[in-house]
Amino acid sequence: MFYSQDHSEPAKKRPRRKYSEEYLSLGFTSVGPEHDPLPVCVLCSEVLSNEALKPCKLRRHLDTKHGQYSSKPLEFFENKLAEYRMRKRTIESTCLSSASDNAKAVEVSHRVAQRIARTGKPHTIGEDFFLPAAKEMVEVMIGEKAAKKLNLISLSDNTVKRRIDDMATDVLKQLTADRQTLLTSRIYFVSSDMNLKGRYMKMFCFANLYRHVLPVLGSALTEHKLWWGDSMESQKGSKPEHQQLLLHTEVWWLSRGKVLTRLVELRNELRTFFLDSRFDLSDRFGDFEWICKLTYLADIFGYLNGLNLSLQGKAVNTFHVHSKIEATIRKLELWERRARQNNYESFDNLSELLIQEERQIPDSVADAVAEHLQTLRTQLRVYFPVLSEQHRWIQNPFASHNEDVLAGLSSKEQDSLVELSCDSALKHVFTQKELTHFWMHTHTEYTDLANKALMFPMPFSTTYLCETGFSVLVVLKSKYRNKLDVEPDLRLKLTSIQPNIKSLTLAMQHQPSH
Repeated sequence: MFYSQDHSEPAKKRPRRKYSEEYLSLGFTSVGPEHDPLPVCVLCSEVLSNEALKPCKLRRHLDTKHGQYSSKPLEFFENKLAEYRMRKRTIESTCLSSASDNAKAVEVSHRVAQRIARTGKPHTIGEDFFLPAAKEMVEVMIGEKAAKKLNLISLSDNTVKRRIDDMATDVLKQLTADRQTLLTSRIYFVSSDMNLKGRYMKMFCFANLYRHVLPVLGSALTEHKLWWGDSMESQKGSKPEHQQLLLHTEVWWLSRGKVLTRLVELRNELRTFFLDSRFDLSDRFGDFEWICKLTYLADIFGYLNGLNLSLQGKAVNTFHVHSKIEATIRKLELWERRARQNNYESFDNLSELLIQEERQIPDSVADAVAEHLQTLRTQLRVYFPVLSEQHRWIQNPFASHNEDVLAGLSSKEQDSLVELSCDSALKHVFTQKELTHFWMHTHTEYTDLANKALMFPMPFSTTYLCETGFSVLVVLKSKYRNKLDVEPDLRLKLTSIQPNIKSLTLAMQHQPSH
């Protein structure tokens, strides 16, 4: 028997070339393991095969693709190497896949949705503007690979709406987390600032009152066979100008600032204009008595508008409002005395008119001005009675107080007030902080006294927050978004409570579409 043997020798392995530091002068560094390095161009980041680790092939790449840099010194390529390594680290930190990528994308989606709600923008702006703009910025500043990473972020219209709804619900849960606290009228203190979660936030308990009222009202209408349409039909006989109120009407036109003042300033031009374009009341601009009344109204409304502006703001408390109103009442009393003495220097426009016309104000107007100032002062006192002396210790706990001021305090609270008034360190703090912040600062050491002090300035002393909320509502509920359920957007827009985005993210499936 003959046996055949295969005498062929195994193929020899190709020798692996080593990288040399001298190759950097040709614009190349290396990547990969040390025993099998691959050359990579520091200029264009192109990776070549190990076979290309030859000076002639590296030189050919440099001359062919980067001919303008072929004569550059070694220092130039060292700088390019540093830039390449920095760029590589950035890309690796942002673009390498990891198990948390989808979770991060969901978190980013929540944060962008929160910004959209805070700015009051349409939900479509995330997908139409924010995401494309972010991709372009990342692509230019970092690279195309990093920009592709942003594709994981979902910012569609429906997704943004869900995110806003979830965050609004979370904010409401934080606000009403401790029902016992709401019922016992406690106060929360967060980061040395007052968070409106205490006694006067119980109004949120009535936020859903309409859900209880509407069913009862609907049952009553059905029982008596009354319908919403019938109520509208019954009003058509009065010929109203509008049957629907879309948003709001400009009814408070006098509060728009300088309307009356400008009318007074342009009275001569208007009188000339109405000579050619007459209407029923055009002769009023030639009536000096009527012009005097108009000028007085311009002055008094200008002052009241200024007073109204001084009462606006989140930090305005009851003491601030009472001080401003008390000053106004005393001014009105002083102006009334001056008006009865034929002195109208307190009214700039009226005084200027009398000087320009070189005439005295008619007696009927003078009597009307004095009577109006008296009536206005009386009405202000009805709405803003004199502040009780029992609250003076809240406004200044370091002043000397008589028994009438201390009558509303228990013996323990009086002792605490005496101890507090003798604390020189707190006296310095009192001069540095606002009133509510000062009492919050003392809450730890003088808990009962601080709780009682904070109960007085906490109520909303003006309608500033309501007006602010309505202004936001008008912006959100535009004619282009009239079907929007505005409650979640409005809550995120107005609240100072931060939604717990981390918890919301962990509770969701970490997929970009969620």
